[in-house]
Order: sequence, then C-alpha cells, then structure tokens
Amino acid sequence: MRRSLVALGLLLGLVSGSSRTLALDPPTVYRNTVGGVVWIENYLPGNRVTSGSGFLVDRSRRLVVTNYHVTDNEETVDVYFPVRAEGKIADDRDDYRKNRTALAKAGAYSPGRVVAYSTSQDLAVLSLRAIPDAAPALRLATTDPQPGSEVNLIGNPAGRPLWRWCAGTKPGVGRVQATYKGFARGDLSVDFKAIHCYASSFGGNSGGPMLNDDGEVVGVCQSGGGEGGLYCSAVHYSEVKELLATIRLHRVFSIDNASSVTLSYQVRWGDGEWKNAQVKPKHHMVHWLAGGTDAKPQVRFDCSTEPGFQEKVYTLDYYTSHLGRNVKPSRDRDAREYYFQFDQSGQVLDLYSKP
Repeated sequence: MRRSLVALGLLLGLVSGSSRTLALDPPTVYRNTVGGVVWIENYLPGNRVTSGSGFLVDRSRRLVVTNYHVTDNEETVDVYFPVRAEGKIADDRDDYRKNRTALAKAGAYSPGRVVAYSTSQDLAVLSLRAIPDAAPALRLATTDPQPGSEVNLIGNPAGRPLWRWCAGTKPGVGRVQATYKGFARGDLSVDFKAIHCYASSFGGNSGGPMLNDDGEVVGVCQSGGGEGGLYCSAVHYSEVKELLATIRLHRVFSIDNASSVTLSYQVRWGDGEWKNAQVKPKHHMVHWLAGGTDAKPQVRFDCSTEPGFQEKVYTLDYYTSHLGRNVKPSRDRDAREYYFQFDQSGQVLDLYSKP
C-alpha cells in the first residue's frame, strides 16, 4: 500500500447502492456493494490466524453480518473495509495490517465485537466502533433468486487478493445439515435454510454476501465443496433477518462488592417492582433492562448495622448496548459501574460510582 493510502485524502469504500429497479450487470453490482463488504481476520489461541468475510447490514448501529465459524467463539475480531489508492481498491493483506492505525482513524478498520450469534444458523453479528462515511449497508433480499438466474459472490478467498468477485449459477433453495470439526468450542452442528449455487468459492469467502442481480443479499456464503469444489452453500437471507430481529437496546449497570461479606439490596426500573439481589464478596452483579423504554434503575439497601431498616435509595445511570441472541451484557464492555463500600468507623454502607 503506497503512502497515498494513509494520507488525509484517502477514499473509503465506494458509492452506495443504486435505486434502479432494473437488473444490474455484475460490474455494477460489484461497484455498488463492495464498499460494504469487509475482510475479517481472527487471531486464535496457539498462534492460529483465520480470516473470512462479512458485510455491513445496518449503518446506524454499525452492524456487520458474518458466519459464526469465522469468529470461532472469539468475542472480538479485526474488521477491515476496502480502501482505494490511486483509483483502485487496495487488495494486499499486509498493507492493511501495516496501516491499521491510520485506517482506524479513517473508519476503515475497527475491532468487531460479537453482539449476537447462532451456532445452528452459523451466523454472527458484529458491532463496530466506527465505519467509513461512504460504506453502504447492503439490503437483504425479500425474494429468492429465480431459477436460471445468476448470483454474485464477493469475498476474500484465502491466498488471493482481497475483495474478489465471482459468479454463481443455477441458484436454488435447500437446507444444510452438517457437523464440522476443529473449532474452539468443539464440533459445530448446523441446520439452516440455504441458497445453493455453483461457484468457484474458496475458503475465506465465508461470511461474505451472495447477491442477486439487484445487489440484494440472498445469502451469507457458508461452505463449498462437491465435485471440483464448485458447489457453494449460503445461509438464507430469512435466517439473517431472524437473528437481526433479536438485537435490542440494553440499559446496563453493575455493582461491585469489595467487602468480605455478602451484601443484599433491591433493584427496580422506573415504577416497576422491587426485586431482591445479592452480590458475593469480591464479586460483581450486572443488571440490565432490554427494550424501548427510558426507565432509570433505582437501588435501595439497608445502610446501617443498627437495628431496623435504615434505608438508602439511589437513582443510577446506565450505559447502552445493542445485544442479541446468546450474548449477555458484561460489566467491562457494557455497564455503568458502581460499588458498595462499608465505612468501618461509622458502620455505614454506601454506594458509589466508579470514575
């Protein structure tokens, strides 16, 4: 990657999708969508590095879709958007790695946190810290590709330049039921609705979009094989929509207990019911409320060792995160942090906010 790539004037992504209703030719589909396709690199225990593909599906929430097996049970992966240098997309992997700091400042690189996943559907949704201004969110299809039509695959096959296109022929709807070995969590068993086609797809295309001739995502490339390795399967767009529908806004706070005794308290959100809670010594408790409400949390507790209930009540602040299936809020990533502290001299318990 030449110096011009890291200059202030570097161009990120490509133009957004066309509003045309007529079928687009493959070069136009590629030009309109490649800016929303990402390269994913995943560093695993034992000095293993794997890579794959994905695509931006929601600009406002900065969400990227990929395969679960691309993440291989890691909570965070590296995500790169394509950049243009001297009029062409830069396609050398080492150049992106070497310029990661500059790319991050421009929004073309970001850690991607897994915020929803389904092992059976082999899907994962990533949340990014930043995205390029010009990166288009790819639209999910609403109908299956027609028999006899062609589809477009964009991804990052291993051992080849990044952001490659290839054609898929004879697409059809089917199902994938299989078990794959060699993953961090053990065997990966999948069972999902699929779009099958014939295409020269390779390892590294996993997670990338399979697009119809309107530039809409009909599937997420998942596996290849068959005679000559030319049979490609993709997770059906309906499975992607189903997983995305589980992502909701979570309001999150946590309470730490640095003392040597278990502490009891009560929590409620807004005008809801008080619910009992306990936090063990040297532990923390994470609390959250999912959904579209602006209710604030309240905490009350007995603040004194004196007889009777010496009540203190606090209304707390929270942080927000968009989270979905199989991902719970965490203290370190999502929570506004508070802690209990016991004043030995006054024998009074109080709740404090962490800076």
